[in-house]
Amino acid sequence: QLKDQLNQLKQDNKDLQKELERTIELFKQMEFEQKYQENIDKLKELAEKQDELSKQSERKDSDSQELKKQQDSLNKAFEEFKEDMKELEKKNESLENKNEMPDTKEKQQEIEQEMKNSSNSLGDNKSGKASKSQKKAAQQMQEMAEQMEQQQQQQDRKSTRLNSSHLVISYAVFCLTK
Repeated sequence: QLKDQLNQLKQDNKDLQKELERTIELFKQMEFEQKYQENIDKLKELAEKQDELSKQSERKDSDSQELKKQQDSLNKAFEEFKEDMKELEKKNESLENKNEMPDTKEKQQEIEQEMKNSSNSLGDNKSGKASKSQKKAAQQMQEMAEQMEQQQQQQDRKSTRLNSSHLVISYAVFCLTK
């Protein structure tokens, strides 16, 4: 009898350990999803600021040096966004069930190039040319944010299906153990 109780206790510990591991994995997944959404929001905000700067650059009475400072600040913010995306990819790799992430590296390079072009044009007092690069960068940022949102929605649907399947399996196991 004591042996049965000891075996039951061991089984309970194993079950508790599995449940704890699952909870940790769910927490990591939630953390990933939160950071992913924050990155989308950050990118949309950058796109809006870049678009606003392009409108300022179109004006003939605008100060090119002041616009260049603003553009350089946006360039730095985009670099931070790229670093956030790298960290997010690392988080994703640590997950047991990895999320599908769109490959945005090429788009990031295109955006970065347009932003550098804009900064260079502003340094050369070519605000009209800078405005075009700024608009293009803003549009590409918006497209990238939409691509990320679409991927997030697909992942949400997949996650919902997996969670409902897990519930069905858990209930079936529960019924079998009774």
